[in-house]
Amino acid sequence: MTMVDKLQGCGKHIFSYRATYARAWWELSTTLVLWIALLALHERINKPLFYLALSLTQSRVFIVFHDAGHNSFFPSTRFNSWLWRILSIILMTPGEWKNDHRLHHSYFGDRENKANYQWNPTIYLT
Repeated sequence: MTMVDKLQGCGKHIFSYRATYARAWWELSTTLVLWIALLALHERINKPLFYLALSLTQSRVFIVFHDAGHNSFFPSTRFNSWLWRILSIILMTPGEWKNDHRLHHSYFGDRENKANYQWNPTIYLT
């Protein structure tokens, strides 16, 4: 099997993970329902269990936020943009995060970058 054959096989595999409205709405609704349920039940749940579940749910919200920032959560750029704005408020993440994160992806692993990108504001801001 040649490298070209392997790459063509990867393309078919990657295509199966493209964003769809059905998958995006399902992921968003289950995440938000879980998050709201945890907040509503916080007085009735064992505190260590609550904080563990809430931190895992917040991580999931951040993953949705991250994917929306890359325009890969919904097929629509407009939907991704609005979702990203709403979740940035919920997660208390500054608006500059999107640009800094793109810069991070632009120069990640590039030691001879022309922008003199020395540190990682993405990790600092998140």
